Amino acid sequence: MLSNIVIDPTIKYQEKILNLNGSNYRLTIAFNSRVESWYFNLEDADGDIIVKNKPLVLGANLLNFLDKQLAPEGFLTIFNYEGRGIAVDGDNLGKTMLLVYGIAEA
Repeated sequence: MLSNIVIDPTIKYQEKILNLNGSNYRLTIAFNSRVESWYFNLEDADGDIIVKNKPLVLGANLLNFLDKQLAPEGFLTIFNYEGRGIAVDGDNLGKTMLLVYGIAEA
């Protein structure tokens, strides 16, 4: 199952409550204009920080290397549906670069 997490690139700081594999998480996304890059934080429903200030990188599983006790199952990645460009910048996140959560169904 794949889910697109809707991002508006004109809003440079966004918070979303997501249901990932049956549990609620708070996702915060912010654009850092000094380095021209998007970063994200992920907290569980209790406010415990799972990841803080991690860059959104094209094609990487953004949930890798996290505490498996806290992190949701599945993967979180940036998918480029146009197939060109390599960087997630201030204008393309939510347009040609999509933030996608996925988990294998049994």
